[in-house]
Amino acid sequence: MGPGAGSSPGDHRGGEGFIAADETLDYLQRVFDLLHPGGQLVTITPNWHMRPSDITREICPPRTEAAGLHLKEYTLGQVTEMLWQAAFNQVTVPLCVLPGWIITLGAGLARAKRLLEPCLEGLPFRLAELLCRGLGLSCTIATKPVESASSRQWRPCHCRTRAATMAFFWVLKQLLEPA
Repeated sequence: MGPGAGSSPGDHRGGEGFIAADETLDYLQRVFDLLHPGGQLVTITPNWHMRPSDITREICPPRTEAAGLHLKEYTLGQVTEMLWQAAFNQVTVPLCVLPGWIITLGAGLARAKRLLEPCLEGLPFRLAELLCRGLGLSCTIATKPVESASSRQWRPCHCRTRAATMAFFWVLKQLLEPA
């Protein structure tokens, strides 16, 4: 069921997810407050275009809302918007994700991916799923501004520590490796 068929990324009638939908922004703002200036938050969320993301996938057709594990699927645009509302100034995505490899370069074409993401609904499900995974649409890297530890001013930040980058690779490698 697509966004135009009685369901949309913002209209989730299943469970409330790991964090209740109305608490998500509060949670992200709390994480923002805990990060040091220049710190990064890596999010990996179930993507709306790969739904369902739970056991519902075994018994229902593709693009059915998740009903088994109370997941909320988000679009890349929704995750980005929530991170911006929480005062993160830079939200990037991996350039691409390959088996065993996460490739980052700049913002990872984040703006273009957000603009083109709605087109995935018109593609065959398997192709949309491959593009969603391969383009890293389920992963974001949000950076806290360097000069605004408490004032929440928006300033561009182009710093990325080696430790944060290595942690990002380790987490994603664990998720991509077969069990």
